[in-house]
Amino acid sequence: MRDSYVADVGDFGKYALLNALAGNDLRLGVVWCRNSEPDATEDGRFTAYPELRPCDPNLHDRLLQILATNQRTLSQVENNGILPANTFFYGTAIPAPRVPCFGVAAREAQTRLRAEWFKDAFKSLSQAELVFLDPDNGLAPSRSKKHFRRSAKYIFKDEVATWLKRGQSVVLYQHQQRRSLSDQVSEQRKILAAGRLCHAASFHRRAARIYYILPAEDHEHRISERLTCFLAGEWGEHFRAC
Repeated sequence: MRDSYVADVGDFGKYALLNALAGNDLRLGVVWCRNSEPDATEDGRFTAYPELRPCDPNLHDRLLQILATNQRTLSQVENNGILPANTFFYGTAIPAPRVPCFGVAAREAQTRLRAEWFKDAFKSLSQAELVFLDPDNGLAPSRSKKHFRRSAKYIFKDEVATWLKRGQSVVLYQHQQRRSLSDQVSEQRKILAAGRLCHAASFHRRAARIYYILPAEDHEHRISERLTCFLAGEWGEHFRAC
């Protein structure tokens, strides 16, 4: 996640979904998975979506206010009632090497930095019940390593599993890859679920964005029911169950 993405059309759908899943009784925690590397893409440029306002007028107008003041930062999201008032946020940037780690020592050192970042995030959100992980791209490919330069764009399978083992529900952002949505969701759901319940919902505005939702056992009924209601409401025209 980057400041330059704040309040674009993807953000609108994302925060609406998180608010719906958290309700008024699940404490939300957000790991921004901040990427501080330069961004050469044009992601974040779609900031006009008046046709979606009826889905959630209050949220729409709060995001519009951020755009109007030209302060597109994650701190604006944290401080302007976009998400529940008791939400925990963790915004330290994911450490990424400036140059490739060719030697063993460099790879090990970078992997330790990543582990320290995750440990800090894990400790900071210990009281959250529903944890949202918001990397640029989503789940790391099988061949990716934590010392790679592009690792800041991803969350790794073992990191997701660590939240789940503590009894927290997890929502993971995933960008659609250059293949069919159904094939991608089928493969990644198997990787993430490991025999547990894993919902998937995709948001279709400009680009497809996937959300994997892995509820803790204590939250399964509430989260499943809330997702069903969300998809059956105004947002159902733009989100799909996968």
